Amino acid sequence: MAQRKRGRRRVHTAFAANVPVRVYLLVYLGYVFLTCCELVFMCGKSATLNWPERPWSSFGYGASAAAAVAGIGYTASKGGYLLAYTAGSPWSLGLEEGLSPALSGIAIIFLFIGLTLPVFGLAFSKVRRCLSRV
Repeated sequence: MAQRKRGRRRVHTAFAANVPVRVYLLVYLGYVFLTCCELVFMCGKSATLNWPERPWSSFGYGASAAAAVAGIGYTASKGGYLLAYTAGSPWSLGLEEGLSPALSGIAIIFLFIGLTLPVFGLAFSKVRRCLSRV
């Protein structure tokens, strides 16, 4: 008798045949999609409002907006697969499992850059001011 591994069970699109898991994933992905759409709007608007006076903040908001666009792609990939599975014609699970981690990785990198860039910009500005006094 095979021993069952203990620990957390991962819930992802490989379990698309399980209807409660599929519904849970679609609700979760719908929430992430709406959140990313809101972030694209808010960060894009903030980037344009801050542009001349605070370039580092503008670039940070722009990178965060790019992260949200990658998040939209992530939800479109996963949600599209689940909807196609429900309709009876899913594409290759291997393609979906390759595309989704790439998009989420891009989103994480751009979000990290977007959140840290204004802090480094402020530090660079302070160093530049100190060096200009010398």
